[in-house]
Amino acid sequence: MKKSRFDDKLQHYFTSQTNDMNNLKDHTWENIQQRLFTDEEPESKKPNRFVVGVAMLAVVVMISIGTSTTTGQAIIGSLKELFEPNKQVDIAIEGDKEETEVTLETKEELDYIIYVDDSRYKMVKGDTDRIVPKQELGEQYPEVSMEISQHTNTTIEEQMKKATNEVINEGLAVRREGPVNEPLPGKFVKYMEEEPNEWDSPVYKYYFFESGGNVFVIKQEYFLEASEGHGVRFDSMLESFEIVK
Repeated sequence: MKKSRFDDKLQHYFTSQTNDMNNLKDHTWENIQQRLFTDEEPESKKPNRFVVGVAMLAVVVMISIGTSTTTGQAIIGSLKELFEPNKQVDIAIEGDKEETEVTLETKEELDYIIYVDDSRYKMVKGDTDRIVPKQELGEQYPEVSMEISQHTNTTIEEQMKKATNEVINEGLAVRREGPVNEPLPGKFVKYMEEEPNEWDSPVYKYYFFESGGNVFVIKQEYFLEASEGHGVRFDSMLESFEIVK
C-alpha cells in the first residue's frame, strides 16, 4: 500500500503517550521516596512503609505494562480516533472538477479505513463490505456497487483466476489486465463485453493486492454509461483506502 501520514501520526501519538507515562512513573517513584525515606512526619503518623511500598510498586508496574503493550492492545480506542472524520476531495467528473466531502469509514476486524462520499453512497458491512448508492436505482439499471473482501490461504493469481471464471460465465471478457499504482498499488483486471454498445452494458473492475499474507479483492460493478460517474467516484474513494497496522 502507498505510504501515508499514518506512520508519522502513530509514532507521534505513542511518543507523546510514552512521555506522559514516563513522567507519571517518575513522579510516582518520587512519591515513594518521599513517603518511605523522609522523616518530616512523626513516626506515629507515618503509614506502614511495607504496605505503601507494595501499593506504589503495583502502580508503577501497571504503568510500565501500559507503555509496553503492542499496537493491537493500544491506548487508542479505535481507528476512527487516528484520522479526520471528514475531509474535502476534488474529483474530475467529465472534465470538470467537483469538490466533494467524504466521511471516514473503518473496518476494525480487517484494519482498514476508507473515505466514502456519504451524500451519494452508503457502506454496508458484512463478511464482504459493500459501498452502494444511497438512493436505490430503478429496476431498469444494472447493479452498481464496490465490494471489499479479504481472503486467507490464497494468492493474488488464484483470486484473479476465480474472478475471471465467474465473469466469463456472464459473457464478459478481459479488456485490460496488469499492475497498477492508482487508485492503489496492486493488480487490476477490467471485464466488459467484446463490443459493448449499449448504455447498460456491464462493467466489472477488480483490484487485487496483498497485505499481511492475506489477499484483498476489491470489485467494482457498474454499467457503461456510468463509467464517468460511479466508476470515477469509486476510484476516488478507493484512493483513500489504507491498511492500518
